[in-house]
Amino acid sequence: PTRLVRGQTATIATPDAEHIRSARLIKASTATHVTTTDMRSVALGLRPGDGGVSVTVPDEPALTPPGPYMLFLVDDRGVPSVAKMVSVGPGTRSLPD
Repeated sequence: PTRLVRGQTATIATPDAEHIRSARLIKASTATHVTTTDMRSVALGLRPGDGGVSVTVPDEPALTPPGPYMLFLVDDRGVPSVAKMVSVGPGTRSLPD
């Protein structure tokens, strides 16, 4: 998906669902004067399914402020996927495909 809503669950299609062990959001942020005030890494709830995994975004706005994030799936060997950009938060616009 290109949009994730806080407190809701989304399904992510992957042919390696049985090997996925975690999912994580990394905030796309900016730095100024060698300070990055908005950098964060957020673990998502994860449940495997047929042909994909279901992830749940934490409901806490302070943990997941609205905006663009990189979404990673991590397999049972600790290898992350290629990131997909997603938009997080209620009422946010979807990112272009």
